[in-house]
Amino acid sequence: MKKKLVALFLVATMVMSMTACGSSATPKTVDAAVSQLSSFEVNQADIDMTFSVKQATGNTDFAGKVVAVNMGNNTGAVEISYKMEDGSFTPVSTLFITDSAVYINATQAIDFITTLFPAYSIIKTYITLSSDYVMITKAELLQYLSAAGVDTSTLDLSASTVTSADSKKLTEMIFGIIKETSEKSGTSFLSLKDGSLNIVITPENTDKILTALGNIDIATYIDKMGDESLSTNKTEYAQKFKESIQDFQSTLNSEGVKTNITATAKTEGESGSKKATIAMDAKLASSEESVNSVMNITYSEKATATYTLPTKSATLAEVLAILSKLGIN
Repeated sequence: MKKKLVALFLVATMVMSMTACGSSATPKTVDAAVSQLSSFEVNQADIDMTFSVKQATGNTDFAGKVVAVNMGNNTGAVEISYKMEDGSFTPVSTLFITDSAVYINATQAIDFITTLFPAYSIIKTYITLSSDYVMITKAELLQYLSAAGVDTSTLDLSASTVTSADSKKLTEMIFGIIKETSEKSGTSFLSLKDGSLNIVITPENTDKILTALGNIDIATYIDKMGDESLSTNKTEYAQKFKESIQDFQSTLNSEGVKTNITATAKTEGESGSKKATIAMDAKLASSEESVNSVMNITYSEKATATYTLPTKSATLAEVLAILSKLGIN
């Protein structure tokens, strides 16, 4: 049951976290707010997210921080940190994604593991790399994914930078779906207060929202994205979307899961340096288990974090050779 609740929570928070883009002007209506959401520039933007997830006992199962930066030139950086018991954040790893390869800070990852599990400190003796970073080429990634049974024939691993135009289309699609669902469900779970967009999902309106969402014509929204590859398969995608919503709704009902999610999104600042913030509290609970998450996200048009692509890195072959010596294949 716990795994189901965590899975349901992830779906819910993923949707909520996509409502962070916006304009600095103070909107007077939901329509005005939604029309302004697509103005957020992402060409040099970054995302700073902190989160925590708790089980029914009230103990924090895990908490962390993710910083993602669009560096331009089809390159992105992602830094993942874990919140320790003393409240400090320790790096898990920093990743760089380019059109040709992925760079992973293996030194940070090993340090994190040995900090969290001191008994494994001995691995530092055996794993010594020529650089902090390990480079894995896209060809190597495809090879290992294929060996793992993943169909890579249509898999696109390019790191093409998401443009503001892409962001505009995606934002309009997401909020179009949310707004239509709010109207058709008769719940008005999407509203505007003091210039902030608010989403409130409760046990009383969850079923109506999911029923309305499952009946939305997603194919129409896919067409508006202007992506030929998506439009070609829009009927299939729309059917899968409908089925996934129905399955989600069925699971909530059959397991007696109560959903309480509140999220607010607000923007401030001038064009070129605007910031959008989300404060979200999500809880899914049944008679057996509960999962509660608190998440805070800040999107900045002008990147506030600075990262430099590593000029030196170890190869995957080097890592595999070390693992082979340790008897790990």
